Amino acid sequence: WAPFPEISYSEFQEMRQVHYDGPWLITQAAWPHMVKQNYGRILFITSHVGLAGMPHGAHYGSAKWAAAGLSRMLSFEGGSADIKSNALGVFGYTRLLIDGFFKPDSDKDTGLEKMEGERWWERNLRCEQVSPVAAWLVHESCYLNGDVLDTGAGHTFRHVLSTTEGYTNLNLALEDVNEHMADILDDRRTNVWSSVNEALQNRLEKLQLAGVEPMDTVYTD
Repeated sequence: WAPFPEISYSEFQEMRQVHYDGPWLITQAAWPHMVKQNYGRILFITSHVGLAGMPHGAHYGSAKWAAAGLSRMLSFEGGSADIKSNALGVFGYTRLLIDGFFKPDSDKDTGLEKMEGERWWERNLRCEQVSPVAAWLVHESCYLNGDVLDTGAGHTFRHVLSTTEGYTNLNLALEDVNEHMADILDDRRTNVWSSVNEALQNRLEKLQLAGVEPMDTVYTD
Protein backbone atom coordinates (compact mmCIF):
# COMPACT_ATOMS: atom_id res chain seq x y z
CA TRP A 1 0.00 0.00 0.00
CA ALA A 2 1.50 3.30 -1.09
CA PRO A 3 0.56 6.66 -2.63
CA PHE A 4 0.10 6.50 -6.41
CA PRO A 5 3.39 8.29 -7.29
CA GLU A 6 5.35 5.77 -5.21
CA ILE A 7 3.95 2.66 -6.89
CA SER A 8 6.38 1.43 -9.51
CA TYR A 9 5.22 0.09 -12.86
CA SER A 10 6.63 -3.32 -11.96
CA GLU A 11 4.55 -3.33 -8.77
CA PHE A 12 1.48 -2.43 -10.81
CA GLN A 13 2.26 -5.23 -13.29
CA GLU A 14 2.67 -7.75 -10.50
CA MET A 15 -0.65 -6.79 -8.98
CA ARG A 16 -2.40 -6.89 -12.36
CA GLN A 17 -0.94 -10.28 -13.20
CA VAL A 18 -2.25 -11.77 -9.96
CA HIS A 19 -5.70 -10.21 -9.85
CA TYR A 20 -6.57 -9.80 -13.55
CA ASP A 21 -4.25 -11.66 -15.92
CA GLY A 22 -4.42 -14.85 -13.85
CA PRO A 23 -8.22 -15.01 -13.77
CA TRP A 24 -8.31 -14.20 -17.51
CA LEU A 25 -5.95 -17.05 -18.41
CA ILE A 26 -7.59 -19.63 -16.14
CA THR A 27 -11.07 -18.78 -17.42
CA GLN A 28 -9.98 -18.81 -21.05
CA ALA A 29 -8.49 -22.27 -20.57
CA ALA A 30 -11.67 -23.58 -18.92
CA TRP A 31 -14.11 -21.92 -21.32
CA PRO A 32 -14.09 -24.54 -24.12
CA HIS A 33 -14.87 -27.27 -21.59
CA MET A 34 -17.83 -25.31 -20.23
CA VAL A 35 -19.14 -24.72 -23.75
CA LYS A 36 -18.74 -28.42 -24.57
CA GLN A 37 -20.77 -29.48 -21.53
CA ASN A 38 -23.25 -26.62 -22.04
CA TYR A 39 -22.77 -25.53 -18.43
CA GLY A 40 -20.42 -23.48 -16.30
CA ARG A 41 -20.20 -21.16 -13.34
CA ILE A 42 -17.45 -18.54 -13.11
CA LEU A 43 -16.69 -16.47 -10.03
CA PHE A 44 -14.23 -13.61 -10.08
CA ILE A 45 -13.04 -12.20 -6.78
CA THR A 46 -13.21 -8.43 -6.82
CA SER A 47 -12.99 -5.96 -3.95
CA HIS A 48 -14.88 -3.10 -2.36
CA VAL A 49 -11.54 -1.27 -2.57
CA GLY A 50 -11.77 -1.18 -6.35
CA LEU A 51 -15.50 -0.56 -6.55
CA ALA A 52 -15.81 2.09 -3.81
CA GLY A 53 -12.25 3.42 -3.72
CA MET A 54 -9.64 4.27 -1.11
CA PRO A 55 -6.22 5.94 -1.02
CA HIS A 56 -2.88 4.17 -1.42
CA GLY A 57 -4.21 1.18 -3.35
CA ALA A 58 -4.41 2.27 -6.98
CA HIS A 59 -2.64 -0.83 -8.32
CA TYR A 60 -4.75 -3.26 -6.28
CA GLY A 61 -8.10 -1.51 -6.63
CA SER A 62 -7.85 -0.98 -10.38
CA ALA A 63 -6.93 -4.65 -10.94
CA LYS A 64 -9.92 -5.74 -8.87
CA TRP A 65 -12.21 -3.35 -10.78
CA ALA A 66 -10.92 -4.88 -14.03
CA ALA A 67 -11.79 -8.37 -12.79
CA ALA A 68 -15.39 -7.26 -12.19
CA GLY A 69 -15.46 -5.78 -15.68
CA LEU A 70 -14.21 -9.03 -17.20
CA SER A 71 -16.92 -10.94 -15.37
CA ARG A 72 -19.57 -8.61 -16.75
CA MET A 73 -18.28 -8.98 -20.32
CA LEU A 74 -18.17 -12.79 -20.09
CA SER A 75 -21.80 -12.83 -18.99
CA PHE A 76 -22.65 -12.01 -22.62
CA GLU A 77 -20.37 -14.68 -24.14
CA GLY A 78 -22.16 -17.88 -23.11
CA GLY A 79 -24.82 -17.78 -25.81
CA SER A 80 -27.38 -20.54 -25.33
CA ALA A 81 -25.12 -22.45 -22.94
CA ASP A 82 -25.89 -22.29 -19.23
CA ILE A 83 -22.67 -20.42 -18.45
CA LYS A 84 -22.94 -17.71 -15.84
CA SER A 85 -20.23 -15.30 -14.74
CA ASN A 86 -20.37 -13.16 -11.61
CA ALA A 87 -18.00 -11.28 -9.34
CA LEU A 88 -17.81 -11.22 -5.57
CA GLY A 89 -16.20 -8.66 -3.34
CA VAL A 90 -15.07 -10.27 -0.10
CA PHE A 91 -14.16 -8.79 3.25
CA GLY A 92 -12.70 -10.84 6.06
CA TYR A 93 -9.95 -11.18 8.59
CA THR A 94 -7.08 -12.18 6.31
CA ARG A 95 -3.37 -11.55 5.99
CA LEU A 96 -4.09 -8.71 3.56
CA LEU A 97 -6.26 -6.99 6.14
CA ILE A 98 -3.66 -7.48 8.87
CA ASP A 99 -0.81 -6.11 6.74
CA GLY A 100 -2.87 -3.17 5.57
CA PHE A 101 -4.45 -2.04 8.81
CA PHE A 102 -2.91 -3.57 11.90
CA LYS A 103 0.85 -3.42 11.54
CA PRO A 104 2.49 -0.96 13.98
CA ASP A 105 3.35 2.33 12.29
CA SER A 106 6.90 2.30 13.67
CA ASP A 107 9.24 0.48 16.04
CA LYS A 108 8.14 2.84 18.80
CA ASP A 109 4.49 2.04 18.22
CA THR A 110 3.51 -0.88 20.46
CA GLY A 111 0.39 -1.38 18.38
CA LEU A 112 -1.69 -2.15 21.48
CA GLU A 113 -4.60 -0.05 20.29
CA LYS A 114 -4.43 -1.68 16.90
CA MET A 115 -4.27 -5.09 18.52
CA GLU A 116 -7.52 -4.43 20.36
CA GLY A 117 -9.12 -3.42 17.10
CA GLU A 118 -7.68 -6.46 15.39
CA ARG A 119 -9.28 -8.77 17.94
CA TRP A 120 -12.68 -7.26 17.11
CA TRP A 121 -12.12 -7.84 13.40
CA GLU A 122 -10.93 -11.39 14.07
CA ARG A 123 -14.12 -12.18 15.99
CA ASN A 124 -16.58 -10.50 13.63
CA LEU A 125 -15.11 -10.78 10.12
CA ARG A 126 -14.57 -14.51 9.94
CA CYS A 127 -13.63 -15.92 6.57
CA GLU A 128 -16.20 -18.71 6.85
CA GLN A 129 -18.91 -16.03 6.68
CA VAL A 130 -17.89 -15.40 3.06
CA SER A 131 -18.09 -19.03 1.94
CA PRO A 132 -21.90 -19.41 1.64
CA VAL A 133 -22.19 -16.57 -0.86
CA ALA A 134 -19.26 -17.83 -2.93
CA ALA A 135 -20.71 -21.34 -2.90
CA TRP A 136 -24.15 -20.15 -4.06
CA LEU A 137 -22.67 -18.16 -6.94
CA VAL A 138 -21.00 -21.27 -8.36
CA HIS A 139 -23.94 -23.59 -7.64
CA GLU A 140 -26.24 -24.81 -10.37
CA SER A 141 -29.14 -22.99 -8.71
CA CYS A 142 -27.44 -19.60 -9.25
CA TYR A 143 -29.45 -17.64 -11.80
CA LEU A 144 -27.47 -14.39 -11.64
CA ASN A 145 -25.27 -13.49 -14.60
CA GLY A 146 -23.05 -10.44 -14.83
CA ASP A 147 -23.74 -9.30 -11.28
CA VAL A 148 -21.36 -8.07 -8.60
CA LEU A 149 -22.13 -9.02 -5.01
CA ASP A 150 -20.17 -8.12 -1.91
CA THR A 151 -20.05 -9.99 1.37
CA GLY A 152 -18.35 -9.79 4.73
CA ALA A 153 -19.22 -10.29 8.40
CA GLY A 154 -22.51 -11.87 7.38
CA HIS A 155 -23.67 -8.79 5.43
CA THR A 156 -24.20 -9.26 1.70
CA PHE A 157 -25.28 -6.71 -0.89
CA ARG A 158 -25.31 -6.08 -4.63
CA HIS A 159 -23.25 -3.44 -6.41
CA VAL A 160 -25.33 -1.52 -8.96
CA LEU A 161 -23.85 0.70 -11.65
CA SER A 162 -26.48 3.21 -12.65
CA THR A 163 -26.79 6.32 -14.81
CA THR A 164 -28.59 9.58 -14.22
CA GLU A 165 -31.12 11.00 -16.67
CA GLY A 166 -28.51 13.54 -17.68
CA TYR A 167 -28.81 16.58 -19.91
CA THR A 168 -29.23 16.75 -23.68
CA ASN A 169 -28.20 19.60 -25.97
CA LEU A 170 -27.57 18.90 -29.65
CA ASN A 171 -25.29 21.94 -29.83
CA LEU A 172 -23.46 21.22 -26.61
CA ALA A 173 -20.75 23.72 -25.70
CA LEU A 174 -18.33 24.00 -22.80
CA GLU A 175 -20.49 26.67 -21.20
CA ASP A 176 -23.51 24.35 -21.35
CA VAL A 177 -21.62 21.62 -19.50
CA ASN A 178 -20.72 24.05 -16.74
CA GLU A 179 -24.20 25.52 -16.51
CA HIS A 180 -26.02 22.18 -16.47
CA MET A 181 -23.66 20.08 -14.38
CA ALA A 182 -26.32 19.89 -11.66
CA ASP A 183 -28.69 18.30 -14.19
CA ILE A 184 -25.99 15.85 -15.31
CA LEU A 185 -25.29 14.79 -11.73
CA ASP A 186 -28.91 14.72 -10.50
CA ASP A 187 -29.39 11.20 -9.14
CA ARG A 188 -33.01 11.49 -8.01
CA ARG A 189 -33.88 9.28 -10.97
CA THR A 190 -31.41 6.68 -12.18
CA ASN A 191 -31.30 3.82 -14.66
CA VAL A 192 -29.68 0.40 -14.47
CA TRP A 193 -28.92 -1.17 -17.84
CA SER A 194 -28.82 -4.91 -18.53
CA SER A 195 -26.70 -4.36 -21.66
CA VAL A 196 -25.05 -1.67 -23.75
CA ASN A 197 -27.94 -1.99 -26.21
CA GLU A 198 -30.38 -0.81 -23.54
CA ALA A 199 -28.12 2.13 -22.72
CA LEU A 200 -27.79 3.01 -26.41
CA GLN A 201 -31.56 2.82 -26.91
CA ASN A 202 -32.06 5.22 -24.01
CA ARG A 203 -29.60 7.67 -25.57
CA LEU A 204 -31.32 7.46 -28.93
CA GLU A 205 -34.65 8.20 -27.27
CA LYS A 206 -33.15 11.27 -25.60
CA LEU A 207 -31.87 12.46 -28.98
CA GLN A 208 -35.29 12.01 -30.55
CA LEU A 209 -36.87 14.06 -27.78
CA ALA A 210 -34.34 16.75 -28.63
CA GLY A 211 -35.38 16.73 -32.29
CA VAL A 212 -33.17 14.14 -33.99
CA GLU A 213 -34.86 11.92 -36.58
CA PRO A 214 -35.45 8.30 -35.54
CA MET A 215 -32.67 6.06 -36.82
CA ASP A 216 -34.93 4.07 -39.17
CA THR A 217 -35.85 7.25 -41.08
CA VAL A 218 -32.27 8.36 -41.69
CA TYR A 219 -31.16 7.56 -45.22
CA THR A 220 -27.61 7.47 -46.57
CA ASP A 221 -26.34 7.36 -50.13
